[in-house]
Amino acid sequence: MRLTAIIIGFFLICVNGYIHCQSLENPIVIDGIISDKNTNKTLAYANVSAIQSNNGTASNMNGYFKLENIAASDTIVISYIGYEKLYITGKDWNVKKYYLVPKSELLFETSVYSNNDFLYEKFIILKKHKHRENSIAKTYFYLNTIISDSIVELIEAFYNGEFKGYDTKDLYFENAQIAVKPYKCESEKYYFISSETSKLFSKYSLFSKNENFPRNPFELNFSQLKKYYDLKLLSVYKDNGSKIYEISFIPQRDKNMFFEGVAWIDITKNYLQKVDFVIKNSHKVPFLTFGNINKIHSIDIFLSKTFKLEQGDVRLSSMNYDIEMIYENFNGYKYSPRIHTYIKPFDYSNTFEPTLFDFGQTLHEDYRNASITSDDDFFWSNREFYINTKTKDNVEFIKKYKIASSHQDFDFSKSWYKNGLIQYSFIEWDETRFVIHQEKIFEEKNPNLSEEFNSDKYNFNTKLYLDYNIIHDSVYCITKSILDPINTYYHFNIDNVTLVFFNIYWDLLEIERRELIKSINALEQIDYVLVKQLYYKSVEKYKSATKLYLKETQRGKDLFYLKKWNDYVYENLKINNFDYFNVAF
Repeated sequence: MRLTAIIIGFFLICVNGYIHCQSLENPIVIDGIISDKNTNKTLAYANVSAIQSNNGTASNMNGYFKLENIAASDTIVISYIGYEKLYITGKDWNVKKYYLVPKSELLFETSVYSNNDFLYEKFIILKKHKHRENSIAKTYFYLNTIISDSIVELIEAFYNGEFKGYDTKDLYFENAQIAVKPYKCESEKYYFISSETSKLFSKYSLFSKNENFPRNPFELNFSQLKKYYDLKLLSVYKDNGSKIYEISFIPQRDKNMFFEGVAWIDITKNYLQKVDFVIKNSHKVPFLTFGNINKIHSIDIFLSKTFKLEQGDVRLSSMNYDIEMIYENFNGYKYSPRIHTYIKPFDYSNTFEPTLFDFGQTLHEDYRNASITSDDDFFWSNREFYINTKTKDNVEFIKKYKIASSHQDFDFSKSWYKNGLIQYSFIEWDETRFVIHQEKIFEEKNPNLSEEFNSDKYNFNTKLYLDYNIIHDSVYCITKSILDPINTYYHFNIDNVTLVFFNIYWDLLEIERRELIKSINALEQIDYVLVKQLYYKSVEKYKSATKLYLKETQRGKDLFYLKKWNDYVYENLKINNFDYFNVAF
């Protein structure tokens, strides 16, 4: 089977949970289609939230939403820029179709400002009020890719998002689940991978030139704006005491190099409520294909951002971007993937406690990191925000095609797993023993390195993982013993003694992880600060244990001490590495 991918972007085994829930009696599920009352057009990515239950979601591309775990006494609020808010109580929960009313227009103002500099000045004023305060919020990310009307990729992830005014500074990974389905082309199977997309458009700067993107009107000065764009006032309406101008911007030239679209500007408070960017057959392609033999022949982009004003600061409310391209793979086969993406900072009052683990930085970060987090069933069953990953089709897709860390034979000389999909995927410890394949001898690459530097010829990058979350008044911890293939290598001849040596090294981490669970269980009250202290204490204990292990066994050469440590592992884990690898003593 051949494997190809698109890299989009620049460039367990035990779970320990502590749950203190206040469960809802007879929780309600509400779903339906959200549409414009006047045109019956469905509204994609409308915000849906429950006031009492504090749950949230958004409508999907077809206007459909589903919200679970709602109290019978709750009130649902549906909102969308340019529309009146809709409040739904229990008596209307079975309606299934919900209509939003456009805000009233003051059309008499249209003829006053359409053909002079007034509209251009409103764009320039926004640039002078970009807002400088940083804020951090729990942030949701959703992506699906469709080829030939069939979903082939689904990503759902959570981050601590760092924002500054209209722009995103960074997304700090918390949790993700990813499912990828191969699609057929003639007799071959292929994968489409949207790697790094969580940070692609989120890093798009509204008021600065973006070299890999089409130009937009907000990054231009006054004379450039007049030169390149025609502005037209579409409507005016009032919103919470402010006057909102809906203004279209159309490029006068080079339509393959400039976004067109519509902006909703609060001229009373001088901030941008919403902007829609559209470009067909863009000459700017912000993607790298996998390898230099794949091609993107054309690309259409739709990018929408909404903002809110809180205590004088602009904050991102939501963002979605849709991409459609004609892509040619290395066999010359052309197909048209459609990528739908939604980003939502859903809680500016709280953040996720940082995961105690060094994920590192490399290609395919979302994919790589999801190999640890995708099996966290408690988190995914109780997530605070979601879009449509709880619908039947998506649940089945994730269940069938979800990516997780697989325990398989490992070749340190390769950067990709044999039959694998993720570069440098994390690997979780389990009772199945781990096998290292032989690579070329070290001296061929480093002829001048003497035997006295044997410690430089190998490295086992093992790490302790701990994730701490508070979800709906529940405290939840999950711990894992992880092997990180990055900077993991072994440049000696490999035999069964070597395999014993390596597996015991990793087993020592699993022993310490289980001791950490006991320490956390012994706490009278679960607290992140205390858990964090216990975590780092365990990390130091593991470092001390492995240092002594390497010294006593002479890096695996002393069978007497290797047997001693093997007995220690057997005592704690009931695993006999000597017997498993047929090493006589």
